[in-house]
Amino acid sequence: MWLFSICFIVFTTFSPTKADSKASKFFAEFDLDSDGKITPEEFAKIYNITVNENLIHLVKIYDSNDNVAIELDEFIKENNPDVIMQKYDLDKSGGITKSEINQVVRQKVGKEDEFILLALMEHYDFDKNDEITKEEVVKGQKTIMNKK
Repeated sequence: MWLFSICFIVFTTFSPTKADSKASKFFAEFDLDSDGKITPEEFAKIYNITVNENLIHLVKIYDSNDNVAIELDEFIKENNPDVIMQKYDLDKSGGITKSEINQVVRQKVGKEDEFILLALMEHYDFDKNDEITKEEVVKGQKTIMNKK
C-alpha cells in the first residue's frame, strides 16, 4: 500500500503556478521512451513493480483523453489546485469528501478504488476531518515539492 501511495502522490505534486520547466523536467523523468506520455508500464518500470489494476486506475484518473497515458498538458492541468477542487468538490461546499472522491473515481474507472481514496486522504487531509480543502491541496503539493 505504501508504494502505491507514493505513486499516487507523485502525480499530485505540480501546479501550473510552479515553473513549467520544473514540471516538464519531472515529467520527462517518467516518460522513459520520450514519446510525450507516461504509461502505466513506464511508471511500473520506474518503481520496479508490475502493472496492476491500481496503477492503471491511477493513470486513468489523470488521463483526460482516455488513452491510458498521461501527457504533459494533462499532468500540469490535473494538478492545478483549482482544477482538483472543481473536479472533486462535486457539491461545491469548499471541501472534498470521501464520497466525492469515490464518485469521481467511479466515473473514470468504472468502480471505486480504495487505494486512490486512501492515498488522497492520507496525503491531503492534514486535519484528519475526512474532508480536503483547497488549502490542504496546496499544502500537500508544497510538502512534496519541498522533498524533491
